[in-house]
Amino acid sequence: MDETVKDALIREAIALAALALILFAMGPGRTLVPAWMARIRVAMNGTDPHEGQVRQFSSEISRWDHEQTARQDRKAAPGSGCGC
Repeated sequence: MDETVKDALIREAIALAALALILFAMGPGRTLVPAWMARIRVAMNGTDPHEGQVRQFSSEISRWDHEQTARQDRKAAPGSGCGC
């Protein structure tokens, strides 16, 4: 009887561990695992020292581009010949 109980406990422990793994993968694992992988990737490859400046420059260019296109979208005023 001792072997039967031991075998049942081992089977149940494996089943519970598999269920816990599946629940983790379906729940918080969907966001945590990719975040952990990204953190490991950054730690292994390092970061670009100029990345912050490049992002800032890109956002400034994007803002400037939006300002330029917004100015061109204006229609002419009813009594005026231009869109100023």
